[in-house]
Amino acid sequence: MNDRFVEHRYIKKSSIEHRDYQDNLAKQAISENCLIVLPTGLGKTTVALHVIAEFLSRGKGGVLFLAPTRVLAHQHYEFLKNNLLIDDIALVTGEDLLAKRKKLWINSIICATPEIVKNDLDRQIVSPDQFSLVIFDEAHRTVGDYAYSGIAERITNTGARIIGMTATLPSEKQKAEEMVKILKIASIAQRTEESPDVSPYVQQTDTQWITVELGPEMKEIQALIKATLDSRYLELKKLGLNLSGSRSMSELLRVREFVLRQNRRAAKPLFTAIRLIHALNVFESHGVTSFLRFCERTQEKKGVGIKDLFENDLNFGKA
Repeated sequence: MNDRFVEHRYIKKSSIEHRDYQDNLAKQAISENCLIVLPTGLGKTTVALHVIAEFLSRGKGGVLFLAPTRVLAHQHYEFLKNNLLIDDIALVTGEDLLAKRKKLWINSIICATPEIVKNDLDRQIVSPDQFSLVIFDEAHRTVGDYAYSGIAERITNTGARIIGMTATLPSEKQKAEEMVKILKIASIAQRTEESPDVSPYVQQTDTQWITVELGPEMKEIQALIKATLDSRYLELKKLGLNLSGSRSMSELLRVREFVLRQNRRAAKPLFTAIRLIHALNVFESHGVTSFLRFCERTQEKKGVGIKDLFENDLNFGKA
């Protein structure tokens, strides 16, 4: 392992280990609006620290570091307080009263939750022109009417550098494209544990798989979900799709573009099959509670085939 530490006028000495991939990602994010895709545990917040330190040294405006929950915003606040050589760092959440927030907004660095930021921008308590750098943690949430979208809209013409951070890109291409468009992302900087500049910092682990037998009730639910999935595969084959019997998510995702372009009648059973494979994976990996939560989240959406699956499919309803 490399034992060198990052040296920067705004970063405390011997506090941050130098890692090539973090430095590389930071350089890319400094140069243009960038979406950083980095698995959990590899230090997205440290990359953000590199970028924040660089923007502080330029002295052209404040930094806004957004996180979707108070807990996460507080973690970022503590991390920056512990590692930056600057005192005016503030935490702004909905728990703070208006009078207090007015004072907090004058700090150089603000860690905050999105709803209160959007509201205070609308109230003109804080100006979007105040920031030279805005970081969206868990940027995959930047879709629809989530507060991230509103904030991005309000800062998009200010010239501020925008950075998105996420552990994984959205699996649905449409959502990924919407996020990139809203945040005005110019490039995606993605790394995995196998990336050449990451692998030297990842410890190798030995994995031993232990197969656990499902209980009788879980087997019954599993069989019902599989029966629902089988009916969709049968429908897809009748509509002319040549699918293997492997029930593979990657295979369904591969044929998605073809279906949307040339076989729209197959869209409903295809998207339902994709959801069912995901539901089955959630059920088998995480159990009944996670499966039911997945069902609740899915029902709230307005995607193709969702209403039919939950209201008309007897097998899935029983599951």
